[in-house]
Amino acid sequence: MIDEIAQWVDWLRIASAPTTVAGYEWELRALEKFYPGRAAAELKAADLARYIAQRRVNGCSDATIRRTINALKSFYKFCVGSRTSPARKLPVPKTKKKKQRTLTWAQVETLLLACDTSCVKGRRDLALVCLLLDSGLREAEVCRLVLGDVDMAARQLTVQVKGGDDGDGIFGVFTQSALAAWLALRPMYARPGVANFFVSVGGDKPGTAITPSGLRVIFRRLGKAAGLEKFSPHDLRRSFATLSSKLGAPTRVLQVAGRWENIDMVVQYTRAIEAEDFAKYSPVTHAMRQGA
Repeated sequence: MIDEIAQWVDWLRIASAPTTVAGYEWELRALEKFYPGRAAAELKAADLARYIAQRRVNGCSDATIRRTINALKSFYKFCVGSRTSPARKLPVPKTKKKKQRTLTWAQVETLLLACDTSCVKGRRDLALVCLLLDSGLREAEVCRLVLGDVDMAARQLTVQVKGGDDGDGIFGVFTQSALAAWLALRPMYARPGVANFFVSVGGDKPGTAITPSGLRVIFRRLGKAAGLEKFSPHDLRRSFATLSSKLGAPTRVLQVAGRWENIDMVVQYTRAIEAEDFAKYSPVTHAMRQGA
């Protein structure tokens, strides 16, 4: 028996991210489990509608239903083409965009003070926080960052970004000092042959490269110390975008510095900006100050 889902997954792997492939395959396998004994490729539009309606009854969110429908559209386009796809007319729900966690200036100060620089772990943590906040690196990017790709003198770095391309970032003078303080201690803790900029200090695998899951553990600990609930590395990427915007960074400059493919992503990451942030740009206030 031909496994159309397996063939489709092979096709997806050519140009799609591993997480997308895994998520889409899960969706189609779940559909087949809903209709035992029936191949997904043989299902009709009414079958798909019934399946999605049941997922709604089970409490699936708009975002989850959206992923399900996108997976179905992709699968049936591959199997039978767009015009005859039973998923062609399925309505895709709009996901509600909510404000996500972004640090205030006061929270940034508290977070920096929560890093105990009297110990090596605290120096490494301070370097991590400063670099993520200054450069907007994603958690996977900072974990794969290697020594040779950081130019301390020029305060620049190069890292492999989503999609496999190289992307550049910069950092400021204070971050440069924090990184230098960590680098002075790193040789005593990194295992031979480990080129990653940040390594574990203690734990199950001391001296090895920090993993994304390990990084999240570090940030949960830092968040608890700083009084930040559910603090994660990605909070600093949003904070990088939002706080830089509030400081007056042009959107295009921010897009390049954050290694985003388009301006729309910058807008998404700066949703925490509010109308009150416009106060310092008031034309009337500026005019009156000029007149005085």
